[in-house]
Amino acid sequence: MGNHEELEVYNLQAKKYLYPLGHKRIIKSLSSSGISSGRVLDIGSGTGLLCIEIARGFRDIEVFGVDISMDMLNIAKKAIIDEGLGSRVKFIRSDASSIPFKKNSFEAVVSYVSLHHWKDAAPVFNEVKRVLKKDGTALIYDLRRREENLIFAPLIRDNYMRNLFVSSLMASYTTEEAESILHKSDFAEWKIRTNAINLEIEAVAK
Repeated sequence: MGNHEELEVYNLQAKKYLYPLGHKRIIKSLSSSGISSGRVLDIGSGTGLLCIEIARGFRDIEVFGVDISMDMLNIAKKAIIDEGLGSRVKFIRSDASSIPFKKNSFEAVVSYVSLHHWKDAAPVFNEVKRVLKKDGTALIYDLRRREENLIFAPLIRDNYMRNLFVSSLMASYTTEEAESILHKSDFAEWKIRTNAINLEIEAVAK
């Protein structure tokens, strides 16, 4: 992402938009999956907002975030100190295609608006399955590409965030494209849900 000023704008605006759009749904899905303890990995954790929300909502969960941007991770690391969550939330710089954890490390892997950044998504899904414990759950949520969703752009007042939304939306996958990726992956059990703006993938490691 851009310079420090743009990162600060992103972080402030993301707090406003990402929770109601997707973070809240991921946390609800974690709860519905019966995951209340253990370890959860957030891929493309950015400035740590989802990791913090998970740690707040589940006191017995240890959260790990991986992201390629050191600038974003620096903001995330400061945020968990400010929130008093440093003992339960950790961040590591890493590419999603090579997750730096052993097999069977996590009860769940989550991600929000990161999927469209994965250059070759099927191998990343294979990495997700590798680090999940048996019957562990992957919750990979992103925007859903369709031209109708451009009507939401004018609702975003900040120019930088509006342009970021449009570029992210157009880089995201259609339902059919996501299905094709999952068929190529090591996951045998998965489902895709959609709503007006999101594409939500839930996969189970068997």
